[in-house]
Amino acid sequence: MAKMCFMMMLIMVSIAINMVASDPIAPCYFIFGDSLVDNGNNNQLNSLARANYFPYGIDFSLGPTGRFSNGKTTVDVITELLGFDNYITPYAAARGEDILRGVNYASAAAGIREETGRQLGGRIAFAGQVANHVNTVSQVVNILGDQNQASSYLSKCIYSIGLGSNDYLNNYFMPTFYSTGNQFTPDSFGDDLIARYTEQLRILYNNGARKFALIGVGAIGCSPNELAQNSRDGTTCDERINSANRLFNSKLITIVDQFNQNTPDAKFTYINAYGIFQDIVTNPARYGFRVTNAGCCGVGRNNGQITCLPGQAPCLNRNEYVFWDAFHPDAILTLTIYYLLQKIFWIEKIMSSLGFSVGTCSPPSEQRKCRSFVSSSLNKAEAINLRSKQKVSDHELSFVQPASCGRREAIIGFGFCIGLVDNVSALAETSSCEFSVSPSGLAFCDKVVGYGPAAVKGQLIKAHYVGKLENGKVFDSSYNRGKPLTFRIGVGEVIKGWDQGIIGSDGVPAMLTGGKRTLKIPPELAYGDRGAGCKGGSCLIPPASVLLFDIEFIGKA
Repeated sequence: MAKMCFMMMLIMVSIAINMVASDPIAPCYFIFGDSLVDNGNNNQLNSLARANYFPYGIDFSLGPTGRFSNGKTTVDVITELLGFDNYITPYAAARGEDILRGVNYASAAAGIREETGRQLGGRIAFAGQVANHVNTVSQVVNILGDQNQASSYLSKCIYSIGLGSNDYLNNYFMPTFYSTGNQFTPDSFGDDLIARYTEQLRILYNNGARKFALIGVGAIGCSPNELAQNSRDGTTCDERINSANRLFNSKLITIVDQFNQNTPDAKFTYINAYGIFQDIVTNPARYGFRVTNAGCCGVGRNNGQITCLPGQAPCLNRNEYVFWDAFHPDAILTLTIYYLLQKIFWIEKIMSSLGFSVGTCSPPSEQRKCRSFVSSSLNKAEAINLRSKQKVSDHELSFVQPASCGRREAIIGFGFCIGLVDNVSALAETSSCEFSVSPSGLAFCDKVVGYGPAAVKGQLIKAHYVGKLENGKVFDSSYNRGKPLTFRIGVGEVIKGWDQGIIGSDGVPAMLTGGKRTLKIPPELAYGDRGAGCKGGSCLIPPASVLLFDIEFIGKA
């Protein structure tokens, strides 16, 4: 049924096209996904995965419609930002020329694998959604008159795809109903999903799709449902699930690269749902939220064992909750990011090319300008003030945007480049944050969650760092030398605290490429009682020192 990357799809709303302000940025928008974006396709199915009843839709102008939210979904917001007058129609209700605006094929409980979600009843898997689109394409040909006109029209449309989470939530990690957990390792299961995913992308491409946004899987192990089942304290995320999610995402990035190389007439972009969500649950106050581990409505521990029951009264302070129910984020989260993106959106409008590549947004100096701008675009007071708003007025968007934020060597077409997504997810690099302490005594704090794959044991990687004593005195910095440290991770080439803090273990999540993390390393994971740099009775690092390292994981060497 669900995924937590609900709001993350918002990142793809910046489509760089020359446009008339009153016209939609793209002529049509086609949506493939699950309950995060289902807006009614499951209503007529014999399924437990339905949301066409109160309290779903309690804050939505149309009431309960099948949306798994108290208000708007991400695709509703994206539709507004793209300039459409009305929301995209679900496939179950799409008729006539309305399909020229696009169609929403999403189905709650759907996955990449056909059997995923079967314990919940009827649903339309990825292959079924793509088959429905092929039927839509034949109708578009009939309406426009011939294949060439239809192909030209569809090549300008936007295709967003967000599937895969249910394959973990309602398949791989559900041994009562499925055997995949015994048949596959997490790595081979990810390979199987990506092979099936790739097959459907090829079908879409062969039927005219050219602008793709592929949304990564969110941190499912942090949902109220998983916390209710697998967390002793009800707050610690399930790292088994999250590590499998990261594996899938790294493989998804690879196929984005492959398609961009092999289909030069198409543009594929990866949306870092995992990184953005992790920053929100790690730093909720920055976004104006208070409760990150429970649903506003639901049943059982964390309100996460069953989704909202028909007629159930939800919490009254739902604006303070990240999650609406056991799986799905609250609509206020959508509106908060909506407000921020409306500001950033004006930057992207100046772009006219449709190129895209996975990489950094711009040179480091330009990234710093963008980071400064983004961090000033939405502060905590604005986020909290937004809670009473369903729309953001034009005067609130009056600001001067730095030109550097709207340009890059390869202009972005569909979606933000990964570097800017990282900036949006963090909003600002905090000078300090709250440490989490692992059983080994290693403490860590993520200032920026990365966007790319995690390091693999034995891999040669690059990282910048600043090393400090507990009193704040800097004893070493790769930045001062002008080049990052290159080393093999996980094999003892660096102190134990670095290996554990970067590759992840013992309750510490792996760093992702592009991430920035502060490590507080106890002596036993650093230089112990011997210290380091000792000469003539004094040591650069005294014996039994607790060390602080600010680490920036650049990626593979």
